[in-house]
Amino acid sequence: MIKHFQAITRYVLLPVVVLAIVTGAYAAEVVFPVNCYNGEELAGVRAWEKQWAGKKISSKNVDSVKEFIPDGLYKLMTETDRWGESWFEIAPYESYPQTPGTIEYTRKYSPQCKITDDRNLAGWVAGVPFPSPESGLQIGWNFDCWNRGDTYESISQGHTVDGRIEAAKESAQHTYRMQFSGRTDMDPHPEIDRNKHDLKSSQSYHFLAPAYVAGTMGFTLKYKDNDKEWDSWTWSPTTRRISRVSTAQRTTVAGTGDITRDDNHNWDGAVRRNVYRLLGRKEILVGRNIDPQKLIYNEGDCLFDGIQRQRINCYVVEVECKDPGYIYKKSIWYVDPEIYNVIYAEKFDRYGRLWKIQEQMEYVGTSKLGFELVEFGGVYCIDYQRVHSTLSQRKEYNSGIPIKRNYFSVNALLRRGR
Repeated sequence: MIKHFQAITRYVLLPVVVLAIVTGAYAAEVVFPVNCYNGEELAGVRAWEKQWAGKKISSKNVDSVKEFIPDGLYKLMTETDRWGESWFEIAPYESYPQTPGTIEYTRKYSPQCKITDDRNLAGWVAGVPFPSPESGLQIGWNFDCWNRGDTYESISQGHTVDGRIEAAKESAQHTYRMQFSGRTDMDPHPEIDRNKHDLKSSQSYHFLAPAYVAGTMGFTLKYKDNDKEWDSWTWSPTTRRISRVSTAQRTTVAGTGDITRDDNHNWDGAVRRNVYRLLGRKEILVGRNIDPQKLIYNEGDCLFDGIQRQRINCYVVEVECKDPGYIYKKSIWYVDPEIYNVIYAEKFDRYGRLWKIQEQMEYVGTSKLGFELVEFGGVYCIDYQRVHSTLSQRKEYNSGIPIKRNYFSVNALLRRGR
């Protein structure tokens, strides 16, 4: 009887063990990098590009590609009595490069990443936590964990425009950013040594223009602990004092224009402040892999001309802040499936009316470490109700540069201010 039972057990358990081994092998296999299109889909896009790539699309002929234009952008291009004439150029789709470290860490650590019962992220070390996301919340965490270069320095210039009177003021900003943990390529990685405050990243800003905010500086600390509120400080040259910025003040503009602190990169706040609903996928023409020098600003215009737009298949995510008093009732994110940046967003006021349209445009640059990576190219933020806009484009950008960790401190900010 015992031998008979052992024989049965052996034959029953063997398939289970084999199944477990096979299942584990598939679970460990991570497909990354991920492209917008492959195979037949890519062939279909290339066939479409034979007719459209290189064509100039203006307010007069935008209806010919209306199916690929988000509703807000279509309004900006067709309501010429409010916004004037504008145009863009269709460019062929190109996949974005991934850094060697991003590929390595995503393949190594994404299998252990998971969403906890309280919507937190567990198991993440570096790279993309969910290279094949299945929910809006997973996409939100991908966006939050995206490494925009372990370090970078940038100088951007632009204009704040009142479209009603076609008047503009020049603006300029100097930025430093450093990844403390979740680093992928720059030694040390995945985390700097002696990260005693358990920081995830930090970013500073220094306004160079217009004159009434020139000299204003500040920085923000983002922590590894996702339950901990971010810390921000700002220096005012008028009072020569440093003040701390509360979470409530993140809905205010740091310097000038239409972009609040939370609007940076289309969203610059804690992931769990929001509820995310994945609405599906949609193909749109979006400013992507651009040449920043080809962005054309015409005095008094609220929108860049000459944006190079590629057709890509985005994730569409509806985002609502859990705070009922938040300035936006909801936002609609269009998320690039290769880099998880929110490349285009429409934001609605508390009455559900379209308020802001913001497009974050990236380009491919070369790190000081010697490889290609995706970097900031330009941005515009349109206040649809006020006929007002903020436009900015990259002038200088250096990634993979050494930055001292104590640069992001109150004492250092005080020294720079004086």
